Amino acid sequence: MSSSALQVPSPEGRIEWIDHLRAGTLLLLLWDHSLHAYADVWGRFHFFRDLERTGIWDVFYMHDNSVIMPLLFFTFGLFLFPHVQKVGMGGFWKNRFFKLGIPYILGIPFVVPLLSYPKFHYAENPLMGYGEFWWDVYFAEKIQGGGPFWVLYCLALFSVIALLMDKILPFLRPLLGRLMKKAASAPAVGIGVFILISMALLGLGDILWGAPWWVGFGQIATNGETSLVVVNKILRLFGLQGSRFMLNALYFTLGIALSQAGLTYDNGFWKRVSAKWGVWLGLMVVFGAAYIWYSLTYFDTGAYNDAPHRLVDMGGTWGEAWPLLKESAPMTLARTSLHGIFCTFQVLFYVSLFHRFMGKRSAFWAAYAPCAYGIFLLHEIPVIWGQMLLADVHMPSLLKIAIVGGGGLSLIWGVVALMRRAAFVRKVLG
Repeated sequence: MSSSALQVPSPEGRIEWIDHLRAGTLLLLLWDHSLHAYADVWGRFHFFRDLERTGIWDVFYMHDNSVIMPLLFFTFGLFLFPHVQKVGMGGFWKNRFFKLGIPYILGIPFVVPLLSYPKFHYAENPLMGYGEFWWDVYFAEKIQGGGPFWVLYCLALFSVIALLMDKILPFLRPLLGRLMKKAASAPAVGIGVFILISMALLGLGDILWGAPWWVGFGQIATNGETSLVVVNKILRLFGLQGSRFMLNALYFTLGIALSQAGLTYDNGFWKRVSAKWGVWLGLMVVFGAAYIWYSLTYFDTGAYNDAPHRLVDMGGTWGEAWPLLKESAPMTLARTSLHGIFCTFQVLFYVSLFHRFMGKRSAFWAAYAPCAYGIFLLHEIPVIWGQMLLADVHMPSLLKIAIVGGGGLSLIWGVVALMRRAAFVRKVLG
């Protein structure tokens, strides 16, 4: 294919390979959720976990979990300000309400409980029906902004912050553009600086909040008042993973900087990046192997030590936690440093892969890409229920993954395609 075939002639046009990149990332997310229940270590943190798990799926999970959100937030940041400039602030937020607000408002009460119930039914109370669980357990104890819906909240939050900062500090976006141009002219230096920032943010997030912890607005003392109990339930809906949200913000900012530098539609720039896809792949494999091996080998002996945060969470002070922090920080920072390097080369590789090899129109992308957002919002329902239904069936985990992943994709793809026939649904799902 000629280079011009990938070049969109105007800033108002779409870039097919980036559309495919985003849709492909969401497909990787479905694959990731399909295998999560069968990962030996990380399966315990999924909505549902199979009793028969194996370490090979931990490797795949750690690869997926590292790159999916940075890729998504990078593409979101890339088109934030061009979208605002095209439709205006009012049009932008109207669009965000339909794309983010309506799915969030409907998803919390109607989708997330469907993700929470299988584990509760299987492991805690198989006699309780879904209706009773939905009202007496989910809304009373388990309500959360989980599943895919924290991503919608995070995207809206990042957008608000970026737009506010652009008003308060109007020099900041041009500065990001100039820095991005310098990085593009000296890529080795630019990548090195970006890696150092990634390492610093991941390390800081882990030190402050710990790897498995979610942070938000906290809880307020209720003193038994019903209205304050309701407020606390609402606050629980707005949480972000403490160790990762700053990295996601960095990739969101990278997208903004690249757009401001005028590189989004510069096919020459993307060709220079994608020409080195083999280099990015090799570096991704090397640092990925180091990161995953280290993390899994020392998972319970220091790489994910959150004892200081548990002490503080139980009412202790950071002064009291300092000896524990000094002991655990070196191993934690080794992991987060490897993660920062690994993630950088992952993003470079996948951007290169899609630009170089997946920019062509095809029957698959034409059918799948328009449905990708709807599949993203709903795919965990058939996947997690499929994992529950197969929990007591003895078969290789790969076959289970193929069934829940392939079956879940086929089912929800068909449902979304039917839903999109309605004009209002297309307004929400694209």
